[in-house]
Amino acid sequence: MKTKFMKIIIMLLASLIVVILSLFQDYSLERLSYTLLIVVVLFYIIGTVIQSIIDKTLKDTNKDMDTTSTEELKLQEEIKDIDKSEQPVTEQKNVENELEEDE
Repeated sequence: MKTKFMKIIIMLLASLIVVILSLFQDYSLERLSYTLLIVVVLFYIIGTVIQSIIDKTLKDTNKDMDTTSTEELKLQEEIKDIDKSEQPVTEQKNVENELEEDE
């Protein structure tokens, strides 16, 4: 799907923000490592949940669109069938009119 790299992008953006903030806050390397590890795992999980919700929504939307297309095709076929069934009736009326005129 189109959301293949979403969780990775969310995780990397969160990590970038943590690194930038830790530089301004003068974190030690050990504290930065633990914080970064927690943020990476946490935002990977959050990204996975967001990605699955979006994928499910897109899948449902595509399914609804396919159902609508199928229903429209069925209606078009029914209209064609109705038009075909009306043609002989019209021709029959013309033949009856001609017969009446001949009499």
